[in-house]
Amino acid sequence: MATLKQKNQPFLITALVLNCLYVYIFILNNPIQYADLSSFLNAQNAIVSSGIFIISITINSLFSGQNKARLVFFKYKFYFPGCYAFTKYIKSDLRVDKKILEENYGELPIDNEEQNRVWYKMYKDVSNRGSVSLAHKHYLFFRDYFFLIIVLTISVTIYLLIFDMDVIIYKYKLFFPIAVSSSKCNTQSLGIGVF
Repeated sequence: MATLKQKNQPFLITALVLNCLYVYIFILNNPIQYADLSSFLNAQNAIVSSGIFIISITINSLFSGQNKARLVFFKYKFYFPGCYAFTKYIKSDLRVDKKILEENYGELPIDNEEQNRVWYKMYKDVSNRGSVSLAHKHYLFFRDYFFLIIVLTISVTIYLLIFDMDVIIYKYKLFFPIAVSSSKCNTQSLGIGVF
């Protein structure tokens, strides 16, 4: 039987392909400046988009779930949501009855590591229920998707900084015209000459 991560794989790849298409169309190319489709289909940018896709998938497979969670939750220690199950989340979910949990599992811990252990034990008791399994599947999907978006963003930024600074300046002018027009430093004075 396929694991939840394996079930998510087709959706992650589809989402990443769509993001790479977005990068190809709107970041590496400018669809407004092309007169026809043949000039829009740029082989170099297609190769770059494909390369970024391959790099993202490879890096995603190299990182453990713990390291992805660290990055997604911006915490090096106590990065799993279960580490805050009884000190933070139990207070915000009115459906959870703390007294019933304490009757079944004893006194609920305050220590982050112990909270995660007790929460995981509770999770394992109900993990086969459809709604719990679906919530876990969604958690894994969005954790991995967020991680892929970070890798994609870093990859595109590095590529643009090294090989295509004109795109960065053009997009900056397009989306932040007030900042660019009020700036004393423009592209001509830098010798870049974008448009």
